[in-house]
Amino acid sequence: MSTHSNIPANSQSEPATNGAAPPSSGLLKESLAIQIREAILSGKLAPGEKIIERRWAREFGAAQVSVREALNILIAEGFVTKGHGRSARVLRLTDAAIIHTYQVRGALEGLAARILVEQKLPVADLEAAMVELRLAVETNDVRSVIDRVSDFISAY
Repeated sequence: MSTHSNIPANSQSEPATNGAAPPSSGLLKESLAIQIREAILSGKLAPGEKIIERRWAREFGAAQVSVREALNILIAEGFVTKGHGRSARVLRLTDAAIIHTYQVRGALEGLAARILVEQKLPVADLEAAMVELRLAVETNDVRSVIDRVSDFISAY
């Protein structure tokens, strides 16, 4: 069992809206997803830890359904897992999943190199794309990483 409280560090602060008018439901669920993702990436929520919707809803002053929608975003992004009729939990990567991730990365890097050579593309283009990808990874901008990889694949 985790020693974490399952509530972010700002539990004594105002709800996520910071006193402003409540955002639309689309913006709210995205905002909640960002905050929960940050808790996962910072280690406030440990791998395998149960995410209690009611606590997060109370923390952010949001409806429990909004937290559930935010968790669905994080499930789609691979940060959270949820079995049928079960509570959401922070994804716990297995050794096999980590190895598979690096195998896929190696295959993609090989593909990028082959396309670069076959299309006689400037190496500077690939280097610039890699800089953008590294920045997105370092800032945990998953959407930008996915978009850059998709753009690269579809362009060639």
